[in-house]
Amino acid sequence: MSFNRIQRTKNVLFYNLTCTFIIVLVLVTLLTLRPWNIKQGEELFAFRYVENSPEIQIVSSAVQAKSRDRDCNFFNCFDVFKCGYSGKKLSVYIYPIKNFVDDKGVPISVPFSIEFIEILRTIYNSPYYEKDPKKACIFVPSLDLLNQNNVRLKETSQILSSLPYWNSGINHLLFNFLPGSVPDYNPVLEIDLDHAMIAGAGFSTWTYRKTHDISIPVFSLLGHPFDLTTCKEGSRQYLATSAQNNIHFEYRNELEDLAEEHPELLVLNRCSQGNITLRCRGGETFSYPEVLEESTFCLIIRGARLGQTVLSDAMKAGCIPVIVADGYVLPFAESIDWQRASISVFEENLADLIHILKSVSDERISEMRSQVCFLWEKYFSSVSHITNAVLNVLNSRIFPHHALTYEDWNNAPGEVRVSPPLFLPTIAPKSQGFTAIVLTYDRLESLFQVILKVVQAPSLAKVLVVWNNQMKSPPPASIWPKINKPLKVVQTKENKLSNRFYPYDEIETEAVLAIDDDIVMLTADELEFGYEVWREFPDRIVGFPSRVHLYDNATKKWKYESEWTNEISMVLTGAAFYHKFYSYLYTNSMPGDIKEWVDDHMNCEDIAMNFLVANVTGKAPIKVTPRKKFKCPECTNVEMLSADVIHMAERSECINKFAEIYGVMTLKTVEFRADPVLYKDNFPEKLKRFNNAKRKKERNDGIANDKKAKNVDASENKIPEENKQPFGPLGILETFENIISKYRIEGNAAEELRDLFLNVLSNSLATKMNSTADNHGPTFANVVKNLNSDGIVEKKVPLKPGLTFIRRIQASKKLLGEERNQIQQKIINANENDNKTTPLLRPKANLPTLVVRSIAETIDSSIKMRKTLEANISLKGMEIKIMGLKPAMGNGVLIQVETPEMVTKLKDAINNHTNLQNVCKATTPQIRMPQIIIYDVEKSERPREEEELDFLNQIKLSNDIVGNMRVLFRKKGRGSSSHWVISLDPKAFRIIKDKARLQCGFGSYRFREFVEPLRCFKCLKFGHVRSKSTMCLALTVLLENPSQSAWEKMYRNECCNKQPFG
Repeated sequence: MSFNRIQRTKNVLFYNLTCTFIIVLVLVTLLTLRPWNIKQGEELFAFRYVENSPEIQIVSSAVQAKSRDRDCNFFNCFDVFKCGYSGKKLSVYIYPIKNFVDDKGVPISVPFSIEFIEILRTIYNSPYYEKDPKKACIFVPSLDLLNQNNVRLKETSQILSSLPYWNSGINHLLFNFLPGSVPDYNPVLEIDLDHAMIAGAGFSTWTYRKTHDISIPVFSLLGHPFDLTTCKEGSRQYLATSAQNNIHFEYRNELEDLAEEHPELLVLNRCSQGNITLRCRGGETFSYPEVLEESTFCLIIRGARLGQTVLSDAMKAGCIPVIVADGYVLPFAESIDWQRASISVFEENLADLIHILKSVSDERISEMRSQVCFLWEKYFSSVSHITNAVLNVLNSRIFPHHALTYEDWNNAPGEVRVSPPLFLPTIAPKSQGFTAIVLTYDRLESLFQVILKVVQAPSLAKVLVVWNNQMKSPPPASIWPKINKPLKVVQTKENKLSNRFYPYDEIETEAVLAIDDDIVMLTADELEFGYEVWREFPDRIVGFPSRVHLYDNATKKWKYESEWTNEISMVLTGAAFYHKFYSYLYTNSMPGDIKEWVDDHMNCEDIAMNFLVANVTGKAPIKVTPRKKFKCPECTNVEMLSADVIHMAERSECINKFAEIYGVMTLKTVEFRADPVLYKDNFPEKLKRFNNAKRKKERNDGIANDKKAKNVDASENKIPEENKQPFGPLGILETFENIISKYRIEGNAAEELRDLFLNVLSNSLATKMNSTADNHGPTFANVVKNLNSDGIVEKKVPLKPGLTFIRRIQASKKLLGEERNQIQQKIINANENDNKTTPLLRPKANLPTLVVRSIAETIDSSIKMRKTLEANISLKGMEIKIMGLKPAMGNGVLIQVETPEMVTKLKDAINNHTNLQNVCKATTPQIRMPQIIIYDVEKSERPREEEELDFLNQIKLSNDIVGNMRVLFRKKGRGSSSHWVISLDPKAFRIIKDKARLQCGFGSYRFREFVEPLRCFKCLKFGHVRSKSTMCLALTVLLENPSQSAWEKMYRNECCNKQPFG
């Protein structure tokens, strides 16, 4: 009995525990599945009409959001720590729809447009949607702000500030298609929105906050359904079409003048009946946008707003957009390569439009048309596609390692893509380090210096020296540098440049540093930083000396260019990191006879490697650090093959040869350079990781060193003895450089010492050197005056005989034996007999200028102006020398003369000549006064003139400013404040330009230089502000007196008899 009772008690206890466990499990499941963590009373997002949504009253005294922060970017106005809940993708929360009303019960929220409903629906159905605000990364308010004309700015800002997760607008996203309103039409949404992001249309470079805002297209409802037949090959009736209604009359007049000369240009205007689906030209009527299908190019010209629906209409029709709007940020510009789908023309070059368009080849037109159709179908064809593109841009910013690639954004699905050649992790492992491969012939001194430099890099694993000299064995181990890393020397069987890219068994690391035996200037920090960059881009060539290839329209061939530009397409392997897999490809899978070509010509192996990597990856190389100078001043062989014209021609020939073998130009051009963080900032050097990889003061050293290890006799690398004497042109420089090296003078001190040395000797020893010219060859003065601190003459500048002698001697070193000696002797004799010197080209000065404006409008070009002057004025007799004539964009012709006295003579001659008094008038141009914009100046109740005078006096006294200051105009600021645009004396501007804020009494104001062109936003005419515009006066009369005849009468009198605007 007792045993049964105990057993029954155990069963009951077990039963109770099991039931308790099940109940707890159910509760945990319910807690997990149901969003209990959402605040009680807060509802989830659901689609419904605004009128049927809960009503929320916004009182007039509610707090507004702060004004839009113009300095926002991804790094200072975005909280990435909110974006870690969803792993590899962002999460977007949509605020529930509410009906906001003001104190009087008047609705603030406008009924949702179809486009905004489509935006919300796309986000809701996307994989990025998140219903829990605590897990959200991006917040989208349910406020339709697509058209600013329908928005109450102050009340909307109060609504934004009242949102529960507003937090100064951080991580909030607002959508807008039509920013600005009459009369200003600002290119940005004018709501006070603090740190919030804007996905908006019509951004200018002045209003777009890079890495923060997103530029989107203006969606167009016009047009027929998209038809891929518009993208088929074939010519079209018109070369270009302009079908916009809102073009400024100055642009329209210029287009109509072009159309008279070129019938292939179709210029359309709105029709009198006002139907937006029709366009007219004279008595002809065209259906819009169908007419765009008949044109190859469609003009997108600056209008009242930068964002134009005609861009979407043109892309629908397969018409290539021609962007004539300076400063316009194109839709999704950070992801879409618009160079493949559009042509950009500066507004000032509109007169050259037809010439520019006719220069585009048929093949290029076909490629661009296909790209236009692809972009429209994928990103522009619907509001849903636009919204998805916005979300993808944001996701790429927040999770760059999982971002869409350039090919994903810009290549059509059917295009052949380059597959990644390497199966590598996102970042290569650091543990292996890199192997340094040094190609050498017999320059031991510089070779040992390179080894000692490279071994200082912490990530170096091994040094492999490729000894390319078969006539001479490597030196014994006893004289090699003693280093703490493995050192291996491999002697090759043949002297070939391709030996540097052989996949040696000694290479155990994935990273390979190819470096020449004369690159002694790189520091350990530069090498280590280069390796760190390679680890992030292991499939690319990452290095230091960069080059670019250009297409020569005259010769119809590619050209190798070594000038310093913003673009690069090659990184020379004289100092570059790459993956060892490419050594295998170079040796075993190089197309055609490229490898044999390189070995035969002893040149271009670095170009061949760049072609190979670009062909395999479809990507451009990466240049690291700002260093541009790669020459070896300590080396015995100081010749620069890059400076040799023959050498440059050979490398251009290589590019054309390789492009022919590949069948396409595989090199990719990029504007990109990787620099250490904080390298340019005023930050303690000890706290910087790569403090010895900063930008150093570099002067133009001509062309960087491209020389290779070649089989050249050592005797031919020597400088002629007559030029190495103590007072020879190179001997004295070499002596000075030896002193610099001996005492280890580096950096700015060495540069300043070189300048002082050259200046002193060129002035005080020129006479002595000239007197010994017959005994010591070319004079020292002839050399020094042509040298900068590095002893190199700028490329394309004529050389004086002394330096011409040196450079020609260097260029002739490639010649052998008696022929070389004969040429040297001829050059020496020619220089000794030539006492004249060719002066250096000087930089272009600002020549004295005169502005001549046509009175009768009979002179509309600089050519006619020159002919008119020559027919009426004896320029030669008056000793007036005209240096140039330039048109001044509708403001006459600029005439540049040699001296200021000639300006006065020419001005008096034109204005006093009887035949020219009714033809043209000459004036001297006014100097542009600097302008600044002062932000958020509070409004006072005093008269405007008194307020401005008192404010300017306080600014002058508080900042010790002298000279004149005046207020040009004001712009709307935050709340009741305004931004003042002020012109001031140049001396005063120099005093304040480096200040962070302007003091004013006991306070201060934020300011910056104002460089935007003055433009009246009523008449859209440049060159004046609203208060001075005669057009605006006419518009004011029209508003006050609606009589059309009265307005037209004043307009004709005040505005030069032009047609009424708009």
